[in-house]
Amino acid sequence: LLTGLLWCGVHNLPYVGTSNGHHEYYICSVRNRHNKEAANCPMLRRESLEQMLLVQLQERVFSPTAIRSFWQEVNETRQQDRGKYAGQLEGLGKQLSQARRELHRLQQAIVDGIPASQVKEPLDRATMRLDSLEQEQARLTAIADASPLAISDELVAEMCAIAWQAVNDGEPEKVKAFLAQHVKRAVIEGKTLTIHYSTERLVVTAWLPESGEGLSLQKCFMVDLAPYLVAGRRRIVA
Repeated sequence: LLTGLLWCGVHNLPYVGTSNGHHEYYICSVRNRHNKEAANCPMLRRESLEQMLLVQLQERVFSPTAIRSFWQEVNETRQQDRGKYAGQLEGLGKQLSQARRELHRLQQAIVDGIPASQVKEPLDRATMRLDSLEQEQARLTAIADASPLAISDELVAEMCAIAWQAVNDGEPEKVKAFLAQHVKRAVIEGKTLTIHYSTERLVVTAWLPESGEGLSLQKCFMVDLAPYLVAGRRRIVA
């Protein structure tokens, strides 16, 4: 499940799967190619590590508490950015006035007798620029004027259900697709696993694509790997 997502922080190379005939493990590429003396990177039981990572995501990212905390951060970010949007809108207003004057000048030139063919290209460019500026003004206005997001219990429950549907189904391909969608990289270094994940799907699931404006959607948290380490082919801690 973690192939392509699990990396060694020491060698900046992926962890790969291996087996002793009884159990399956994840092991650093360098240690797998050579030996423990050449690379003393942790080796971990596959089943335990995968289950732990899914539980950590459920508790830290896709639990009702975590989702509400994320949306509180969204609201705080939106509030902080209102001043920025106001300044952008002021500058945009000046550009719009200038664009409208230019468009009017070109249109008046045709009225005054200049052949339309001579002003077609600049007229088209002026029209496209005005359209683009007006669209940007509408976008920024909608964000700047937006009220704080009220996330209902029903929506939180729906977001949790969507996030965990694939996992609860138990099909490996669906679980792997879920992990690939939400986990950017899981990096092992020493006895610590740092899970880098994305909250982008939370924004999309809430049908509020503009809500991520100005918000960092890439986050991470660390997990102690001590209970999951193995020595050679033997588990250290049950």
